[in-house]
Amino acid sequence: MIEKAFVRDLDDQEAFIEMVIENKDREDISTWSRAMSFKKALDSGIYTSQGALAAKLNISRTHLVNMMAYTRIPEIISQAIGPMHKVGVDTAVKIAKLAEDESNHERLIKVADQIASGKLNRTLEKAVLGGQPSTRNRDKEIKHGDSVVGKWRKSRNGEIQVTIFPNAVDEPDGPVSQFLASLGVFVHKHP
Repeated sequence: MIEKAFVRDLDDQEAFIEMVIENKDREDISTWSRAMSFKKALDSGIYTSQGALAAKLNISRTHLVNMMAYTRIPEIISQAIGPMHKVGVDTAVKIAKLAEDESNHERLIKVADQIASGKLNRTLEKAVLGGQPSTRNRDKEIKHGDSVVGKWRKSRNGEIQVTIFPNAVDEPDGPVSQFLASLGVFVHKHP
């Protein structure tokens, strides 16, 4: 019996998508494994952004970002947890968020066995933070002297978001106005 094989040239993107399609319905490939594969495609330059990869995979960028949480977990924490394919996406997202604050690393390592067993899926933040609210997205104050003149925070994608309060720019030659002018931002009062 002679079997036929079809051979065609594929560029890196086409080859990657063919691999994804072939593996899509395989139950033995975990979300963690898929995330590692997607990370390799991004790191090697096959895709230049998560948005481009998500579009090619026909999934939402949010879904891809959540899957990629596995890749944002520091190696020391993932090693303590063990086989990451047992950790669900929601838990991986929580671990990655908590791990952004290095002071949580040791606490995450201490509860790694419980994470691996799935016992902390719903109570992970409480176990790590001890009931303290997360400070990850909490606004930080911008002060001038004793006055709070604005706030800032780091967004999920690493950008710094700054809010200057309107009353802080009341003085045209004040320090905040001078700082903004040095950045090329000119404050114009609206009547």
